Amino acid sequence: MKIDIPIELSDNDLEARLKSLARGEREATSLLIAHLAEFDARRLFLGAGFSSLFTYCCEELHLSEPAAYDRIEVARAARSFPAILPMLAEGLLSRATVRLLAPHLTAENQQELLAQAMGKSKRAVEEMLVRHFPRPEVVSSVRKVTVRLLAPERYGFRFTASAEARENLREAQDLLRHSIPNGDPAQIIERALKLLVELRDEGASGSTVTGAL
Repeated sequence: MKIDIPIELSDNDLEARLKSLARGEREATSLLIAHLAEFDARRLFLGAGFSSLFTYCCEELHLSEPAAYDRIEVARAARSFPAILPMLAEGLLSRATVRLLAPHLTAENQQELLAQAMGKSKRAVEEMLVRHFPRPEVVSSVRKVTVRLLAPERYGFRFTASAEARENLREAQDLLRHSIPNGDPAQIIERALKLLVELRDEGASGSTVTGAL
């Protein structure tokens, strides 16, 4: 199938076509998920010679592994809660938000949770679920991580932080995109701790900290 860049379209036509294609993609994906849910329920992948639906999706439907996992999780949620499908087609829910909601949905709360999640970003749905289903704080810990020979010593940190700390981290990620493009929290926290120690030393010695970030 040959597809060309639509350079011949006017600006208005291009935008209209783009919106139409996006809507069509949502509808097509919702139909795929609906059919996948029924295919899974009938376990037809076994008759097709595959040990799992995941393998079938990857090898027969030629989906990438992340795409296969994503659609299978959403299909199984939609099988239990069919109201998800039209919401996906209309763009009221994304596949990411459905995956977040799925473990928490019940016959009793599905209407409330789906309604509250409509139109929300993944982050907003995460925050909504924390309010509904608060989790116990993680016990703070630091442990040495075994690494390959010649690698520097590495440590795993695990702790619970406040919402303010999370927002500060996100802001720091944005500020440091020029030097830490992937926003790696470990690198950011390491820099922040180094700066804190240097500022303490500066206060003691009267020197000036430069180039910390």
